[in-house]
Amino acid sequence: MKKLSIYPLLLLIIMAACTVEEPNPPQEPEDPENPAPRDPEIEVPFIEGTNIVFTPLEEAAERLGTSDSYTELLSKFDLASRTKNKASTEEEDYLTYASQQAQAWTEEEKTVLEERILGIKDKIEAMGLQLEFPEEILLIKSTMEEEGGAVSYTRENYIVVRGLVNESFLIHELFHILTRFKPEVRKDLFETINFYESNRIAYPESIRDFVITNPDAPFLEHTITLQIDGQSEEVVFILISEEEWDGGSFFTYLKQRLMFVEGGDDDKQATLVDNMPVLKNFAAATDLKQKIGDNTSYTLHPEEILAEHFVMLLQEAEVPEPSYLEAMKTVLQQQ
Repeated sequence: MKKLSIYPLLLLIIMAACTVEEPNPPQEPEDPENPAPRDPEIEVPFIEGTNIVFTPLEEAAERLGTSDSYTELLSKFDLASRTKNKASTEEEDYLTYASQQAQAWTEEEKTVLEERILGIKDKIEAMGLQLEFPEEILLIKSTMEEEGGAVSYTRENYIVVRGLVNESFLIHELFHILTRFKPEVRKDLFETINFYESNRIAYPESIRDFVITNPDAPFLEHTITLQIDGQSEEVVFILISEEEWDGGSFFTYLKQRLMFVEGGDDDKQATLVDNMPVLKNFAAATDLKQKIGDNTSYTLHPEEILAEHFVMLLQEAEVPEPSYLEAMKTVLQQQ
């Protein structure tokens, strides 16, 4: 047997002791303009250029907890009733509560809803509608406690639902996404039910705390002229409570009112008498049905009337006054 030299062995030991593992290279921060591609398992191809995404739980909670143009407007009544807590007085109270309502999608829900989404896509294409949506529409599952137990609603570029909603609800909420991102289309569509674009009209301070804000249509930006008490009056549709929240869903407090407005085309404001707005019940307008039609009783806001018309149009429903649907179809085929 050959004798082992000690020097090469010592050299190897020293080299091993001095070897330092190279640290992991720093991770490049995600570019918000070029986010990482999504898992194709959670995406549904919709209208050309748009995917509908089954939003993962963590992202859904983050979205629901992020301030936007809707949550910035929440009234004192909104905050208390939506969080079911009279102590809620700040936007952050709602955002925290809303984020806690996010839920994870099940595989069964994704399978069923994907089929319904693709069915809606087929209807839109068969009718030749030229619709433009954002690149992503997020579909978020929630307990819906943050919106009084509603079935569905929208904020920004996402639709929030309680789970397996039917096709009608999906179509309805997709309409809100469409008009939010295509205001020029919204203008033409509102005119099909005799609402005309104005400046953004503020609620008078005397009723501001009692406003019930609609996430699908949080602004007053369109007016209609109606016959009320024998006079031609320009009004907007509003939702209010006539009392402070004292438990239960805000839907049980909801009152629909016509609020009189005055001023030039770009300077509309509420008509005030002794610092109070002039409010009337819908029944006071003798020609309301002549202006907006009689196809739906869901008249919380002109945006909601139109969303229901969109459902009826795509589902080719038989309605009392099809001329309103034809007018909508004409607008949507020309975009």
